[in-house]
Amino acid sequence: RRYPRPDMRRAFAIATVGLIALGSTGCGNGTVRVDFRPEEGATYRYEVRIRSESETVLASGAPQLRTDDVLLLAEHTVLETDGDGVRVRVVLAEPAGDQRTFEVVFDRAAQLQAIESIEGVPSEVLDELGLAELFPAAAGGPPDRGLAPGDSWEVDAQVALAATPSPSRLTGSGRLVQLDVEGDHDVALLRSETELPVLTTRSSPEGELRLDGVQRTEQDATRDLADGSIRAASSRTVGRYDLTVAPPIGTTGSPVTGTLIVTVTSETRRIR
Repeated sequence: RRYPRPDMRRAFAIATVGLIALGSTGCGNGTVRVDFRPEEGATYRYEVRIRSESETVLASGAPQLRTDDVLLLAEHTVLETDGDGVRVRVVLAEPAGDQRTFEVVFDRAAQLQAIESIEGVPSEVLDELGLAELFPAAAGGPPDRGLAPGDSWEVDAQVALAATPSPSRLTGSGRLVQLDVEGDHDVALLRSETELPVLTTRSSPEGELRLDGVQRTEQDATRDLADGSIRAASSRTVGRYDLTVAPPIGTTGSPVTGTLIVTVTSETRRIR
């Protein structure tokens, strides 16, 4: 019998371009603030190159290896800002493929709070994209206070997504590495390391897929201090999961167990 192969390429791609800008203002005493302060209507466009490498082992079978490269174009439009956070519309497209539109909600420290379906994109589509498991590159934002080079902060956030029944807890740390100048732009380099437990189940005509594990992300991001927009970012995420594939409802058979290891690297750059 056939079992579904976990295809995580697009999931990681979507998660990676979920990076939204962090705003910043000067605070005096040699510090800057890097909390999210965009103007409503602001639009940022990015090119994102992703490589994913996966190893899937089901039962006692041989490892299934897969490598995928994808180029995505992302357009982020700020829909609403208030004292609690920011709502952003994200449109993702491959150069010659389909496009997906959804909304992302961040708090003032740029921590991801929710991903919501809009414009007729149902929640099951979000499930297919893997947003529930793979959002940590969008988190790890700094605290709502002034920071100087070398200052660090702890990451500890509960995140609720449309594709999961309960929030997951993202933990880790971040650091303001340095302030610099790139061309006409004053910028800040931030570095973060985060860890996210994953427990999710998806249904398909071929059966029910359950993932249980942890993914760890290392990220560097260069942000424009004028408005907080990301000018460039790179990340590396490694996810290690126990995998269970149950037979479709109404059929007989025993679940098949295995493991899944996914490594994703990405490079993001501002194109306009």
